[in-house]
Amino acid sequence: DDPDLVTLCQSAVDSLTALARRYTRGNGFTGGVPEEPIVRVITTAAARLAANPEQLKSEIGTAVMRGAFEGWSPLEKLVLDSYRGTAR
Repeated sequence: DDPDLVTLCQSAVDSLTALARRYTRGNGFTGGVPEEPIVRVITTAAARLAANPEQLKSEIGTAVMRGAFEGWSPLEKLVLDSYRGTAR
């Protein structure tokens, strides 16, 4: 119901999709559409980014939020690395 939140989330998804495509060198994308495991990576990363778009540390009571998106999490990176294809 909040158009600003929808816009923020779509922007996060768009940005992270571009980052994931670049990170995987386009592997795992067909016609610009990511495969399901990559979609899940983008979704979890976008949730962190949308939760704190300014990337600022904030404190509310005893809860502290430090930079919501600081790169791919280890699990997200594991999934993306499976598509990346590296020289050996």
